[in-house]
Amino acid sequence: EKDIVLKEFWRDNERFADLFNGTLFHGRKIVDAGLLEEADTDVSGGTSMEVSTKAKQRGYKRNRDVVKKLYRGSEFVLLGLEDQANVHYGMPLRSMGYDFLNYTKEYNAIKRKNKREKNLRGKNRDEYLSGFLKSDRLHPVFTLVVYYGESPWDGPNSLRDMVIDMPEEMKEYFNDYRMNLVQIINSDPKAFKNPDVAAVFDLIQLIYRKDKKQMEEKYSQKGIDREVFEVVKTITAVDIKEVSGKERGEVKMWTALKEWQQESYESGKKAGERVGYESGKKAGERAGYESGKKAGERAGYESGKKAGERAGYESGKKAGYLSGEQETRRQLITQMLKNQWSAEAIHEATAIPLEEIKKVQETVCF
Repeated sequence: EKDIVLKEFWRDNERFADLFNGTLFHGRKIVDAGLLEEADTDVSGGTSMEVSTKAKQRGYKRNRDVVKKLYRGSEFVLLGLEDQANVHYGMPLRSMGYDFLNYTKEYNAIKRKNKREKNLRGKNRDEYLSGFLKSDRLHPVFTLVVYYGESPWDGPNSLRDMVIDMPEEMKEYFNDYRMNLVQIINSDPKAFKNPDVAAVFDLIQLIYRKDKKQMEEKYSQKGIDREVFEVVKTITAVDIKEVSGKERGEVKMWTALKEWQQESYESGKKAGERVGYESGKKAGERAGYESGKKAGERAGYESGKKAGERAGYESGKKAGYLSGEQETRRQLITQMLKNQWSAEAIHEATAIPLEEIKKVQETVCF
């Protein structure tokens, strides 16, 4: 969907021409919108440069984002546009590949035409084997890469940036390829004459910077084209709803952004309340558990203490009772022994165990 929105926006000749003039050609009107024509974006097909029909061609499936022909009299140059949402660390090679495929496609088309129209008859051996006449010419290809990312481009800008270091004396002989890169975050919106192109660059920069003051000053009383709105919404991923302006096809950008901010606030508030509730609930449960645990420990300690005191009292009471009873029996046995009672007679008379009587008997002095 993002690709479709961007392609449709840049297919407009006025916007396309202004983009190239304001960036690649530094504000000079090199591209005339009235001289632009839509070109085939499909650069798929074989990449073989061989004439032999036995040569195996490797097939590629490639489509460019937007391609237009800029006519200069009876001839033209090709202008290609590639949209890039993220940094691509092989982009110079990729861009070079698109150019190569365009050139190869035209080269193969000229070869087929020469063969079909028998243009090679009577020509020298070199032309015949090339399938390409000495007078044949290709049309120049210019590719512009537009990077929409919020962070600066930190990838390579040329083929040289992608290769290893080479000896200094070899560098001047290296066939470099420099990519034509435009970064939306650092391109001056004032460089563009077309209001839609300027608005796209300006609004995306303001949203990335979160500059609400500038946004209000510039767009509170100003509507923008609906296609501009869709591009900005698509690139920034801001979920704003369209608010129609006074004119047909116009959108009130500032109003839409304010409503989005309010919705975001309400949504964030609800989400925060839910998170806060769950967090508070969990914290409360933990606190309640710890508090209950401590209270239970204290209550258990007090209850155990009281139970221990009661148990100790009863145990002591019983022990004291038994001790007093034993002393009474000891005194009775002692007295009866002093009165000349035998141990057996005392046992018969009192039912006190004989062993207990004998133990007392051992301690009694007569």
